[in-house]
Amino acid sequence: MSSRWVDILTAFEPSYRELEARMRLGPNIRCTLQKKGSKTLLQLTEIWSNDDHVYYVTERSDRFDDYVAWTEEQLRTWKSVHRTAWDQWLFTRQKDAEKFVILFNLKWA
Repeated sequence: MSSRWVDILTAFEPSYRELEARMRLGPNIRCTLQKKGSKTLLQLTEIWSNDDHVYYVTERSDRFDDYVAWTEEQLRTWKSVHRTAWDQWLFTRQKDAEKFVILFNLKWA
């Protein structure tokens, strides 16, 4: 985008440059854990955010697909987990779910 348009957009929305930079960097993808009876549900969540708002999206990015594929590959051999949806896995032991979240954060942080 030409600098003239950026200047015009910045005049209307002072935080435009910051929002543009965040959009260029892409979403933040997190593992969330949720208790489901005696089991623990792990879900990957794609979040676009700025300081004022957090946006949860229904249209997934290509980057999200990479995270799901990596997670699927890693959890394929784990015995205490099974996949319940495209971006969700159900663990029979909470300790294993927490261990995987640590591995996920180490890989993608």
